[in-house]
Amino acid sequence: MVIGGLMAAAAASAAYVAVRPPLDLWPSYTELMADVRTGAGERRQVVLVENVSLDLNTRTSIALRQQSSAATQIELLTGEAAISTGVSAPPFTVIAAGGRVTAADAEFNLRCDGVQASISCLRGRLSVERNGQSMSLGGGQQVSYGGGGMGAVDAVDRDSVTAWQRGVLTFDAVPVDRVIAEVNRYRPGRIILMNGEIGRRLLNARLKVDETDKIIVQIVHIFGAKARQLPGGIVLLT
Repeated sequence: MVIGGLMAAAAASAAYVAVRPPLDLWPSYTELMADVRTGAGERRQVVLVENVSLDLNTRTSIALRQQSSAATQIELLTGEAAISTGVSAPPFTVIAAGGRVTAADAEFNLRCDGVQASISCLRGRLSVERNGQSMSLGGGQQVSYGGGGMGAVDAVDRDSVTAWQRGVLTFDAVPVDRVIAEVNRYRPGRIILMNGEIGRRLLNARLKVDETDKIIVQIVHIFGAKARQLPGGIVLLT
């Protein structure tokens, strides 16, 4: 019985690690089972059907649910995508974080982080639905939804939303811990901040997505942090 219990515990632990890899150091099972996926720092352009194209940001996974001349449906499992649908494209739907975004002749940016999603309409109109709530977004509007329901509609800062498509990350008075979380999406390994006080400080920064390690130098220089390099791209900041 003891051996059986240990084996069951080991199997459960292995399953958990496959679903939620420690520190996100490798793709999860869900990501590996995606139809299209990008790795750390990778971008990829995909044409699904005529007049429907996707620009996938780093660490993005999508599943193709339906592709036909009548309708196209995908699921954004995790990550971020800039999506464009032409006037003659079939009805297009994206499932993300338990919600649905439907578009026809529109351009929009969609980001999904687990149970949270953010939709920015750059052109045209979108229909957003989740848990019985629905709304329409026009060009220049954005909304987020998650465990707390649908948020309020805000104006889009287009330059900020589309900066990643130009290979740039911009941070304006953003807490350091949030900056590091974003930078970690673009680099292999992990930056781990172990100083809560520094994590709450605000930082202004502009980085190229292929030069993200420069943020380590800035945090050390500006806030006096100490950096320790470990194998596998892991950096400890104290």
